[in-house]
Amino acid sequence: MLDILSAILMLSGAFVMFLAGLGILRMPDLFIRISASTKGATLGAALLLLAVGIRFHSLDLLVKVIAIILFIAATSPISAHMIGRIAFIIGAPLWRCSIIDEFQEHHGPASGRAAPRAELYPDCATAGAGKRRDSNRKP
Repeated sequence: MLDILSAILMLSGAFVMFLAGLGILRMPDLFIRISASTKGATLGAALLLLAVGIRFHSLDLLVKVIAIILFIAATSPISAHMIGRIAFIIGAPLWRCSIIDEFQEHHGPASGRAAPRAELYPDCATAGAGKRRDSNRKP
């Protein structure tokens, strides 16, 4: 029974990592790629490690696996945030359909670039970019 659960977790982890790889290839800019890869890799690695911990029936190994999963879950979002922040500061381009630039709104233009203007591109409305609703934002 545990072997079947381990196999399901391994396949699930591999599938989630595959989706993260597709996200890196398909997403339009660096910041969305970072988000897709971080979430997918974190969940995929956690599922694979959990499968290994279950497969070998060792309490010591399972404790180590859980510690590694917690470490990955704590450090991956922080490192992705720092990479994204540095990329923004050095001027990595935003997707042209981005409708909001919160970093620039709160901290000023870090790289001197203009905020993206999705209304200039009619195809951005079909991509879902023009449908964001935010009740805290002033019109």
